[in-house]
Amino acid sequence: MRWRELRILAFDTETTGLFPEEGHRVIEFAGVELRLDGEGKVADVVRHEWMFNPGVPIPRDVTEVNHIRDEDVADKPAFSTHAAAMHALLTGSVLVAHNLPFDQRFLTAEFARVNLRWPVTAAEVDTSDLSRMYFKEARSHKLGELCSRLDVPLVEAHRAGNDAEACGRGFLVMADRFGAPVELEGLGDWGDVILDPPAFAKHKGALEA
Repeated sequence: MRWRELRILAFDTETTGLFPEEGHRVIEFAGVELRLDGEGKVADVVRHEWMFNPGVPIPRDVTEVNHIRDEDVADKPAFSTHAAAMHALLTGSVLVAHNLPFDQRFLTAEFARVNLRWPVTAAEVDTSDLSRMYFKEARSHKLGELCSRLDVPLVEAHRAGNDAEACGRGFLVMADRFGAPVELEGLGDWGDVILDPPAFAKHKGALEA
């Protein structure tokens, strides 16, 4: 199974804090599909973006980073309104995120509130791990620094859609530059990518039945 033929979905969240276990919530989600042509180059970009009213105040220090204010989300729906759509988007995809466990923890907590589990995915790629693996001498592995090293544009950082697209494009550049294998199963050894092919294959088979 060739991973470039699957849905490549780079995603990111903006949140009210750092700890979902302390009640911090997701206020923005973006899933950016990077559709490739026959040569493996980005031919189309499709953004799926939602903002949410978290039901709690957004701290000032959070607003200083992402510029999202309470009034920006006052008329937005709760996360639960679009939870099923986000879950379906993530399911079966090659997921790409920068510091993926952070976003995964928040989304897992939000999904749990509507009785959903983390979806079955084809692969889960953390570009911060790839940066540490292939740029060992770099002083910083932040997304902006990684994009700079890869000549990937990142405009208006710290908004979910912009960060997600830059992260996804960065992954594709690294895949080309550092010889990522063609087959999905080879990504694990290449980039410490999380794979669950048996579960994914079962899920894919159910969809195609």
